[in-house]
Amino acid sequence: MTTPKQTRRIFLSEIPQGHITEATFKSEMADLPTPKADQVIVRVDYLSLDPAMRVWLNGDVTYVPPVRVGETVRGGGVGTVVYGNDQIKAGDVVYGTLGWAEYIAASVGALRKLDPPEGFTALDYLGSLGTTGMTAYFGLLEVGKLKPGETLVVSAAAGAVGSLVCQIGKIKGAKVIAIASAPKCAWLTSGLGVDAALDYKSPTFEKEFSETVGGLDVFFDNVGGSVLDLALTKLNKGARVVLCGTISTYNNVGLGDSSGIKNYSSLIIQRAEIRGFVVYDYREKYGKAEADIIKWIKDKRLRCRYQIESGLEECPQHFGLLFSGGNTGKLTGSLASVMAFSTIRLREPARLQVFGRNYRARLISPQIRLYADDALSAEISAKDSTPGRKTAWFFVERLFPVRLTKYDPRYYFANIRKEAIIERVKSTLENTDVHGFRVLDIEPRIKDGGVFVHFEYISPLGSGTSEDPAIRLTELKAMADIQAAIQAAAVKQGGIPSWLGFSAPRKFWLVRGRPWREDMDRFASAIIKTEFDGPDVHIESLYDILRPYGRITKLDPPTPAPAGTLRSATVTYDRVRSAVLARNCLHGVNLTTDGDVIGRSGPGIAMAVAPGTKLTRLSVLYNQPLKEKAIRNWLTSHPRIVLPILAFLIGTITYTVFDPIRELSIQGKVMNWFDYRDYTLYKWLRENAFERIASTFSGKHIGETEAEEPAIWKERKDAKVTLRAYLNDFPSTVAVIHGPAGAGKGELVNSIMKEEDRPSMTIDCAKILNAPNDSGIVRELAKQTGYWPYFSFLSSLNNMIDLASVGLIGQKAGFSSTTESQLRDILDIAATALRRVREVHENNARRDTERAHIISRRREQNFVQRVDPGASLPQDAISDNHKSAIVVANEKTTQLPPLPIFPEQTPFTSRGGLEETIDDIPIVLITNYQPQGAKREEVLNVLAEWAAKLVEDKVAHVIFVCVNRENTKRVAKALPSRPLTSIALSDADADTALKYVTWKLSDAGVAQSLRSNELKIVEKLGGRISDLDTLVSKVRNGLSIADAVSEIIHRGISEMRKNAFGDDLEDAKALPWTREQAWSVLRALASKDEIPYADVLLEFPFKGDELALRNMETAELISIGTVDGRPTTIKPGKPVYKHVYQRLVEDHIFQAVQTINFNEKLIATSVSIIKACEDELTMLKNIGLDLGSSVISGRGATGTRANYLLDKMMQATLKVEKLETENVKLKKVLAKGTFV
Repeated sequence: MTTPKQTRRIFLSEIPQGHITEATFKSEMADLPTPKADQVIVRVDYLSLDPAMRVWLNGDVTYVPPVRVGETVRGGGVGTVVYGNDQIKAGDVVYGTLGWAEYIAASVGALRKLDPPEGFTALDYLGSLGTTGMTAYFGLLEVGKLKPGETLVVSAAAGAVGSLVCQIGKIKGAKVIAIASAPKCAWLTSGLGVDAALDYKSPTFEKEFSETVGGLDVFFDNVGGSVLDLALTKLNKGARVVLCGTISTYNNVGLGDSSGIKNYSSLIIQRAEIRGFVVYDYREKYGKAEADIIKWIKDKRLRCRYQIESGLEECPQHFGLLFSGGNTGKLTGSLASVMAFSTIRLREPARLQVFGRNYRARLISPQIRLYADDALSAEISAKDSTPGRKTAWFFVERLFPVRLTKYDPRYYFANIRKEAIIERVKSTLENTDVHGFRVLDIEPRIKDGGVFVHFEYISPLGSGTSEDPAIRLTELKAMADIQAAIQAAAVKQGGIPSWLGFSAPRKFWLVRGRPWREDMDRFASAIIKTEFDGPDVHIESLYDILRPYGRITKLDPPTPAPAGTLRSATVTYDRVRSAVLARNCLHGVNLTTDGDVIGRSGPGIAMAVAPGTKLTRLSVLYNQPLKEKAIRNWLTSHPRIVLPILAFLIGTITYTVFDPIRELSIQGKVMNWFDYRDYTLYKWLRENAFERIASTFSGKHIGETEAEEPAIWKERKDAKVTLRAYLNDFPSTVAVIHGPAGAGKGELVNSIMKEEDRPSMTIDCAKILNAPNDSGIVRELAKQTGYWPYFSFLSSLNNMIDLASVGLIGQKAGFSSTTESQLRDILDIAATALRRVREVHENNARRDTERAHIISRRREQNFVQRVDPGASLPQDAISDNHKSAIVVANEKTTQLPPLPIFPEQTPFTSRGGLEETIDDIPIVLITNYQPQGAKREEVLNVLAEWAAKLVEDKVAHVIFVCVNRENTKRVAKALPSRPLTSIALSDADADTALKYVTWKLSDAGVAQSLRSNELKIVEKLGGRISDLDTLVSKVRNGLSIADAVSEIIHRGISEMRKNAFGDDLEDAKALPWTREQAWSVLRALASKDEIPYADVLLEFPFKGDELALRNMETAELISIGTVDGRPTTIKPGKPVYKHVYQRLVEDHIFQAVQTINFNEKLIATSVSIIKACEDELTMLKNIGLDLGSSVISGRGATGTRANYLLDKMMQATLKVEKLETENVKLKKVLAKGTFV
């Protein structure tokens, strides 16, 4: 035999991540290496396509070395030796690990010379006598240990191994249940005789599995995944699970999609065994297995089904059938020609059941008998053996819609009419007999909108070839005759209907290349890429070949390509249809560099090629107009254009879509649309059901209320009158209610709000300021105002975009915004919503007014008719219902009483001439308006400015509630030209506080009155309501009044030490005042009820530090009294703090520590004074102090200054001595723990 110099091979181009793609394998012509002494050259005739090969491609070492990138794909095969040695001769048929190539150099040690038994063929060594048969045999009998009468369940039962396992199971007397797809279940039951076959794709598969299986003894698993997990739930005791493969997970490698066993606990419960195996471990026992299998086959108890697909370059496509369920039985690839196939000698006809139409059309030899599945296959086989006949393909277009995307809905509708359309095409062509035309097969190509018609004809050349142009023209004329005949037949029958049902003559295009029936997600486009496997084809020639299918708008010539990549030209058609035709008619065609077609099918097969002519194989692929990630790449590469447009679009969408929704949401919150308690149905249920049930259990009658609080709040009456007066006028300023905690601010506001019963919005600043971050502040404000929808994640996203834009364009894109601007945006929307609320109330009031006018006019008309039926009421008499109605009757007038409509309200005219009332104006309540420490001042400033805008526009009444007057400065700054309505609340006086406690205790049934000693104890708490409530609560819980007050004071001591002095030095540094400042004020207030503000401010340790005093007031450590707005006195922050201060001063250790620290600071200040005086005296000496007097006046200025400095030094020195002496005594106190 002739040894070739080159071979076509398919190699691994890249390690697949997930499913096999077009880029996984590449094809090339490679030089065939010179064989070594222990090597032979084998022509590959058949390749075994097995699922395990997918694992070899992952790059990981398994039980065999992986296939590396660039290596020829490895696989089992059968071939013929064309170059042998002493051990294996040329012409011998061998079996072993070969590869995806036409020829391959293989080691003798890796090959087995075949001498098949009588009645068998070499192909059997890829099936029942090869690795496939050995896997089924040893997996079931050695690993599974199947016994007669047991239940055997086989997954992937229609596959190569699975089908043999099912038959061996029946041979061994087991009950066999097969799992496969629906089309294969019938073959498994009728052809292989399994007891039951289950469709794993059925929606009721799990139910059917449970009912059919019941309990299993052996599970032969080829799939893994959910099928394995389901089988584990049906194990009998002592069951065996044989792990042969996990085909369901092979394509998940690298994607992280695999999941482990979930029902593994069944293995423990049933004492079951699960075991994997590799068939090569049983190599020494192959002889016995072969003998058993040969015997079973001869006894016709076992058979192996083969599905043979032809073509080396189609191997990647055929390999994918293993994972899509497209194969039945043993899948093999055929590379053998008729002559090569005939060398595989058969001693008697082979037992083959052949699928794969390509095989039936090509691999026919007198020495081989084909057992087909049906009469059609047998007929095709008989026709294929007729001498002088050739086969070709037509592509029929426009029968289905061209699928443009994966989710094109037209594809699914067209698939419904697929069978009907194919039958119509078959009936159209069956009466055509030009040149012996006969249809072999019709294959739908729905994705590209047509079908392939595989046919045969009698060629004028017979079985030979010719280079004579005249003879070649005869061949082409014969094909043209066939094309014209079938076109005429289609027209005669009224055309062929499309998927939409419209009939029309369809054009039959001759396929000049080879049909590529792939099912990848590569969809049609007007752009195709033509790859040249060989020398480049001239552009003019390429244009001539492609132009018949449609107008070409652009043709890009080949460009330099990376090593290992085919050169290609890009062709752009004006229509997608033209690209579809070129793709299906020209893919795989062989061309000369001048453009002569030497096709793989059609008349080109009959054309001989002159010696030395170089051919180029043309691969036609769709090229999507927009490459993957092209849009994203363009957007990221043009930030100066994209970011402003994106900002504009976001702003537009927000303004036009979300802002109206947010306004409506805020309006609903203000008007209580979402509060079920305001609905009539709930009110009725509460009055007639809930309250009756509650009264039954409580023993109270409906309408009975608890005893009212006695009139002890006379101090609050003036505040209540002032606030009501503010709300009964138009908003021109804001109201500020300030007072210490527990002074009754909340009760005052709540009572007024309940009386007014007006739309209101409440904003709690404490919740906003206590948010953990800036985003939380904005989110909390949105929640309280009803601002919805609010997308909190957009703030972080916008910051990221701005940060990225700085790196891309050198400046921020303007997406992000400060917390202050976000707060303003929310409040602006809230203001618009409040304005809308007021307008709604105005419209309702106007309708009520008009309705009242109508009622009044009717009453007047009725009155006139009663006085004089013939009289009429002048129009001016009824135009003003606040005047007397004049009735004219018989030239006499009758005075009617006035008919007021709203006697309790005075209408007024506002903008637009609409009548409004005060009740139309909503109320905005802003509580806890004081900073939390020294942070987030901008939040309070924004709220103050927003409140000022509301009252200036007369949108709403605004009420601020805060602890002290210091917090009102921000509001006053926002309204500089208008005075604030200030309402101050203070602690109750002693008499009121005692009455309050007595009433509370009496109401709780604890005591009716207090003894004199208890009254004195209660007086320590002063009039702070919060402390009085705490006292009442403790007494209710069983404490005496003395113990309760003592606990309150002790708690105040702990709070004071922490809040005023800090837990440690680090905490003290964070306070806005020093420990010395806090101690000086605390010690002074321990002995006095109040101290002068000015004295404290000017003396050490404050020395004019007014901010420290204000911060102490804000923290409620002290309370600053004012006269005409000027601070005058300092008092304890709470009445009980008077006793807290006293207790702290009486704590000898605490007093000693704080006094020593205070003295040390004061000593340091005095020492600095002494040092400064010394320095100045030294300077005075240098300028003439030693003269003692001046020349003119006798006593000089330096002497006077020196005396002053000396006196100041003396005072400071004495103070230092005094303080140091005091510190010595205090340190002794610390040493002994008490005063000496």
